[in-house]
Amino acid sequence: MKIRMFSIIFVLCLMAGCSQSQEAEEVGNDVTENTVQLSVDAREDSEQVRFAIDLLNQTEEEVTFEFRSGMRYEIRVLNEDGKEVYRYSKGRMFTQAIEYVTLGPGESETYVETWNYQDEGSRVPEGNYKVFVTFTGEAAGLDVLTAEEDFTIPPLHSSFRNVRVFQHDQHLEVTGDVNSSGNEFHYSIEDGHNEVVEKSSEAVPKKGEWASFSLQIPGNFSEHNRQLMLLLFNEEEKPFHMTF
Repeated sequence: MKIRMFSIIFVLCLMAGCSQSQEAEEVGNDVTENTVQLSVDAREDSEQVRFAIDLLNQTEEEVTFEFRSGMRYEIRVLNEDGKEVYRYSKGRMFTQAIEYVTLGPGESETYVETWNYQDEGSRVPEGNYKVFVTFTGEAAGLDVLTAEEDFTIPPLHSSFRNVRVFQHDQHLEVTGDVNSSGNEFHYSIEDGHNEVVEKSSEAVPKKGEWASFSLQIPGNFSEHNRQLMLLLFNEEEKPFHMTF
């Protein structure tokens, strides 16, 4: 009888131990999910890549970050050989003062930076790269937040280069260089779903050689909630594209 009672108690203890282990595992998973996350999304254009850095508070409490300067994050880009080809802070000046950023439960903060594929004054080769982001803010109970993502730099476009987009109140100004064997090139603007500016044509300044061009596109493009994409193209190759 004593042996049977001992067996029952032993089995119950094992069941309780398993239950506690499962609860501990569930709590551990909850801690992993209910935290502050940093992510980075890399979107490549023909002449630049856009880094969207998102900081999300998934906890049920406010989280306050302390910064030792005006620098919010460090961005590093490495090529396939592990060589650093871009560092965000290089050559920049930041305010030297303690600053704070507070995120409430479920709140997020998004930062956007661009890199023009230049390293020491020259464009880096096409190919695969990796971006690493380190958040410089410190918060109680949190480790240093980091994020990374792979992206691909496209080949140098043979018909368009040095393209710049300037937004004004009632029009968009686009400047750059074009090299086309045809008499004209084309442009349009999309929002990812629809054409905002339909396909239009512009005369090539000098046929068969590089020449500067300037476009004045009417419209108040700052009113759009979506990111817009400028497309420049001719009949010879894939479009040149730039997000703004």
